[in-house]
Amino acid sequence: MEERIKTNNFKKVKNAITKFLTREGIIKKTILWTLLVLLVFLFISVVVKSFDDGHKYSNATIPESVLVLGDYKEYLDKYPQNYPKNVDIVIPGEDAIETDFVVVDYTNKYGEKALKTTSSGSATWEVNIEEAGFYNIKVDYLPEEDNGVDIERKILVNGEVPYDDLNNITFQRVWTDGGDKIIDLNGNEIRPVQAEHRIRREQYVKDKIGYVTEPYLVYLSKGKNTITFESVRETMSIFNIHVTSKEEYKSYEEVKAEYEAKGYKKVTGGITGYYVEGDPKIQGEDSVYRSSSTIYAIHDRSSAYNSPADPVKVILNSIGGAKWSTPGDWITWEFTVPESGLYNISLRARQSSNRGLFSTRKVYIDDKIPFAEAQNAKFTYASDWNIVTLGTEDEPFYFYLEEGTHTITLEVTLGDYGSQINRIQQVIDELNRMYRAIIAKIGVNPDKYIDYRLTDNIPELIPTFEHCIVEIEDVAKTITRISGEKSGESASLETMALQLRDFIKQPRKIQRNMRSFSTNISSLGTWVLTVSEQALTVDYLLVHSDDYKLPKANPNFFVGTWFNMKSFFKSFFFDYSAIGATVEKGDDETVEVWFLTDPSVGREQGNSIRTLIDSTFESDVNVELKVVAPEVLLNATLAGRGPDVAINVANGIPVNYALRGAVMDLTKFDDFEEVIERFYPSAIVPYSYKDRTGHEGYYALPNTQLFPVIFYRTDIFEDYGWEVPDTWEEVIDLIPELQIHNMKFYLPLNTLGAASVVNGIFASRLFQTGGSFYRTELNDRGEEYVISNFDSEESMQAFEFWTEFYTNYSFELTITWATFINRFRTGEMPIGISDYNVYNTLMVSAPEIRGKWTFANMPGTRQEDGTIDRSTATSGTAVIMLKTTNVPEAAWEFMKWWTDADTQTAYNRELESIIGTAARHATPNIEAFSRLPWTVEELEILNAQFPWTVGVPEVPGGYYTGRNLENAFRKVVNNNINPRQTFEEYIVMINHEITRKREEFGLPVPTGE
Repeated sequence: MEERIKTNNFKKVKNAITKFLTREGIIKKTILWTLLVLLVFLFISVVVKSFDDGHKYSNATIPESVLVLGDYKEYLDKYPQNYPKNVDIVIPGEDAIETDFVVVDYTNKYGEKALKTTSSGSATWEVNIEEAGFYNIKVDYLPEEDNGVDIERKILVNGEVPYDDLNNITFQRVWTDGGDKIIDLNGNEIRPVQAEHRIRREQYVKDKIGYVTEPYLVYLSKGKNTITFESVRETMSIFNIHVTSKEEYKSYEEVKAEYEAKGYKKVTGGITGYYVEGDPKIQGEDSVYRSSSTIYAIHDRSSAYNSPADPVKVILNSIGGAKWSTPGDWITWEFTVPESGLYNISLRARQSSNRGLFSTRKVYIDDKIPFAEAQNAKFTYASDWNIVTLGTEDEPFYFYLEEGTHTITLEVTLGDYGSQINRIQQVIDELNRMYRAIIAKIGVNPDKYIDYRLTDNIPELIPTFEHCIVEIEDVAKTITRISGEKSGESASLETMALQLRDFIKQPRKIQRNMRSFSTNISSLGTWVLTVSEQALTVDYLLVHSDDYKLPKANPNFFVGTWFNMKSFFKSFFFDYSAIGATVEKGDDETVEVWFLTDPSVGREQGNSIRTLIDSTFESDVNVELKVVAPEVLLNATLAGRGPDVAINVANGIPVNYALRGAVMDLTKFDDFEEVIERFYPSAIVPYSYKDRTGHEGYYALPNTQLFPVIFYRTDIFEDYGWEVPDTWEEVIDLIPELQIHNMKFYLPLNTLGAASVVNGIFASRLFQTGGSFYRTELNDRGEEYVISNFDSEESMQAFEFWTEFYTNYSFELTITWATFINRFRTGEMPIGISDYNVYNTLMVSAPEIRGKWTFANMPGTRQEDGTIDRSTATSGTAVIMLKTTNVPEAAWEFMKWWTDADTQTAYNRELESIIGTAARHATPNIEAFSRLPWTVEELEILNAQFPWTVGVPEVPGGYYTGRNLENAFRKVVNNNINPRQTFEEYIVMINHEITRKREEFGLPVPTGE
């Protein structure tokens, strides 16, 4: 009875509530009012937050102890831990006891002589040590004019390289703006070209990657020791070499006590330093010196409080960003203070790239680190700008400055992250070694159900995994501790540790998860790259008294909204697509130039060309540059609205257009023969075409030129004792060695269905054995016509040779270029053939194998006289002049300027200054190619291979050559049928199409058939 009463009461209450809520509109109103209250609350929160001043301190701390690993640690552990104090032994550069270099006299400029060390050779100095121990080496040098990249040297102590890192020590150049910024017709600012500022400077021998944040140490015995510098790249003059005590700094508290003891006072009265008198802001873009040409003034339209700011125009108002993220890179600003005393230093800066992490900078005042904490100034993540005052967590630093001019330098450093990144790099090396050991036993596609007994066959497998787990988890905890929060990047570490634990518990899971294991190792490499990128953008700096009222970092809600509204509405009337034209169209001739994009080049390249035109194209001719998609060219040409000149045109287009009378024959210009001497003959072969009158014209100049080389993993080849193959016979000998360890050799294949590109391996073997693509014969009327030469014995043998890699040695048809890059990183494919610009890709995308790969010359065919023929097909793009141009002489003048060595060199320097090594220009100009920033060894290999390049002619109907060569190849490989018979069938099709196209254009064809 009692239960029934309770049930009835519950139903009554439920019915009453339901009746109330179902009254007309009550639910809708409740929801709407709730949402309205939430929106109002959110709006008020945003508005209130926007009035925050955005001030914070840099939380600089004394750097944590540097953890050294690898052979550097082994070296340090090998000797007594003695660090002599107060030592600074100066060894004049001219006092080298053995040298390949000459002494230059700089007494008029610098008061002493120096040893000018060029890009090859070595010099040895002797130093007498009174107390055995570990010392730093500091070099007093002057970067000399050369190819404009950082200087590299190998350092030997007592005739030996103490540890691997000393094989490649970098000495930086100094860069500045090469002129004033340029204003285009729309009021946009265009940055000036970057110019080297040759200035004498000092630099410690240190880790160029930044994992070891202190200068390197070398052990010197008591008595006589020798120090040898062996050139790797570029030229520098050495004034002095300093052997010094280990670099150490006092803490800020100690320096602060010294300030008080000396009676230094804080400046007062709102005093500030200045770069431009009357303006307290030292603009970031007004930096005087920088360590790299990739660091330059940039524009930012994200805030109304940027200094200066414009809602739509490109205003160069800051510096840094992603371009200033590499350890060791620095920026220097000059400023003047009106009176001596203690000053604070603040920056309006933003680090918005790595959430949960901070970017670290070393602070130098007048080229010296004032105290230990200045090595470790931290800039935490924030989506908005901040006014960051250099200091501890809760108080500012005071810097003593004498009245007058000073410099402040901020240098990128990994700081407390350096040792942790180094630990993960060591883990990557160990896991890659285990990965290769595993695939050597089971291959990359093992049977899931076989027990391979991996733990028995690889005894070190589980102990290595256990050690890696400990390292990964400890690094994850340490990174979280020093960052103050957990970063999203730590997921890569957690995933790897979790998988390794799973492998330890159930070893048979290893064979089932090889692909994900490889992916996770690559993810660790990405983690290293991400955490190593210490990006920071600086708007301006303030050197000020502690009573100076700092400005707000960001506009409030209303100011910001008004700025964004102006930006939105003005955007409808502003031309964002134009590339900085600086001259109005007038009476002078104007050349319209189109730069055609492709997957690897685009607007950045167009901007670089515009910059070069404005700064180095000395002519009365105006140049109107446009960046367009390649498919636009054909339609515009057919409509008679094409450009005068087109850059980056596919190699097949010049002859294709010439057949239709759409491009200019460049042989009509008197200095054509002189211009083409800039290139190897192979570069212009694809642009030659003999018309029906028998005249052979050339319808383009080369824009880029590529050729293949062998890329290989030096660490793996050293581990197995393999030699890099020099001939194709040695390649064939190496393949079984690779396959024994379940590794593979990469040969490039064209994409299935490619229209006209001829496979480089077939072409190389064909050229090396004396073959050719086409031949000319005479018809019954005595006229020359062209047919395929693939029916020759050389071609047949080359085709058989190529297919046998896939039929006899089980090479896979599914391996693409991207697959090769990934497997090269893991070690599954430790060697392969590809165009030399793969170097660009690996330098950027494979940080985990940095220093563990290189390239060598293309394998050749040994001739009867014992020499090796390394001939190989070349590819590239072109520069053409359209037949419709009204200014042929002006267009030719531009084409000559564009392909000139100085322009090509400057263009590459511009690209690398913007994008980095990934954008290195594949210049066809012989002189410019040698000026590119290669090491001496790299350039020697490339210069040895370049002359062996052979151009592939373009003929009417030639697109059938590559297509049917590919069809014949795949038919043979897929069906394992006779290669000669199959190839002959497709040669008939190739010749039929060539003849058909020649008939179409009125060219001589075979007769009497």
